[in-house]
Amino acid sequence: MAWQGHLAVAALVAGTGCSADLGVCDPVAAERVVYDTSTGMPAYEGQALLLGSCGGGQFCHASGVDAAALHGVPAGFDFDVRLASSDARVVPDEVARLRHARFRVRQARASIWEEVVAGTMPPASPEAQRVVAAGPRYARLRASGESEPLPGLETSEGREVLRNWLACDGPVVERTVTRADGVPSVVVPGQPIAPVEASWDSVFGALLVPRCASGLCHGGNPGAGFQVFVDDAEASYAELVAPPRGVRAGDDCRGEGALLDTANPDASLLLRKLAATDDAAVCGRPMPLNALRVTDDVLANLRAWIAAGAPRGAVGP
Repeated sequence: MAWQGHLAVAALVAGTGCSADLGVCDPVAAERVVYDTSTGMPAYEGQALLLGSCGGGQFCHASGVDAAALHGVPAGFDFDVRLASSDARVVPDEVARLRHARFRVRQARASIWEEVVAGTMPPASPEAQRVVAAGPRYARLRASGESEPLPGLETSEGREVLRNWLACDGPVVERTVTRADGVPSVVVPGQPIAPVEASWDSVFGALLVPRCASGLCHGGNPGAGFQVFVDDAEASYAELVAPPRGVRAGDDCRGEGALLDTANPDASLLLRKLAATDDAAVCGRPMPLNALRVTDDVLANLRAWIAAGAPRGAVGP
């Protein structure tokens, strides 16, 4: 699938003199915060719209992904404005990725707006919409504590959010915790989400569904190995405890053991993929495919559940 609009963006950006009228910048509105409903991670509203509509770091305008996942986007058109970290660690590659992406957004802001106004981005084809639907979803948090979905780019309100954010040069949230080295950065604390406890219900609902079940990953992509069925916990459990078969048919994970190994929990491929910090540590790539790694307490509870025999219920006292 080659999306025609991406080529138009490339042509527009090539002419640095070409610009659309982005209008006046409202800096207060440009820094309104929303939260990813699956991870609790913050973003400014325009930043979130770009992530939700342009790939969320996993496809289309993403960085470091397979060419097939770009769906026709020209190489180098990375609008991957995900946070650089959700803890105090400074990962230079992630900081560089975010800063480069913001630079590309600022460089292409007039062209991005022209594409949205013209209706060519995001693409309107059913397949394109399926891909976009696999991106992250964000919500506004009201003073009452209730949340409401962030309007999408198909709405006039959503387009105004994006226009203003672009007019303000695309400010981004960098992280949720102050950098360990003390270097100033844009910090917005995340929102708490349901913890992953040592039980199947929690592993399924708080880990597998929000982290793994996008349509381009383990929630509908046959090439991704085991599947997570968001409406069927039993079928998902059967997938997870199936005999070893690797994560993708084309990689070298087939000899890497079962996703769950109750006799030797630390050998479980699922646990090792979640705990890995670089490609050399495990076959394929660490999971999930973004910088927001699962925390140590999640790994500890997942290991405890596996060690208890991966029961359908909770682990006993």
